[in-house]
Amino acid sequence: MNNSLSASAGGAGFYDSTKMFRGEASLVSKRSRALSELTVLDIVGADAGLTSYLSHLDKSRLVVRDRASGDALFSFRWASGYVNGSDIRVQGVLEHS
Repeated sequence: MNNSLSASAGGAGFYDSTKMFRGEASLVSKRSRALSELTVLDIVGADAGLTSYLSHLDKSRLVVRDRASGDALFSFRWASGYVNGSDIRVQGVLEHS
């Protein structure tokens, strides 16, 4: 089952380990995974720069924020990304609050 987070009208923004903005997407869906500490996100409607960045992401820090409010939706200690059809999939370990 997926939990869709269509971040507000501004979409979801993605930031790297230096807090640099890497692009935005219109929809982020979290996949449920039993018995795994990995969090998996499906990224839909990513701009070209973000698609390129996420498809080469390899065990790096990543923060996903709501573009309108600035609230963190996901904060990964490390994440890796890859192309999944026309979308991007990111998986990694979340930081503990």
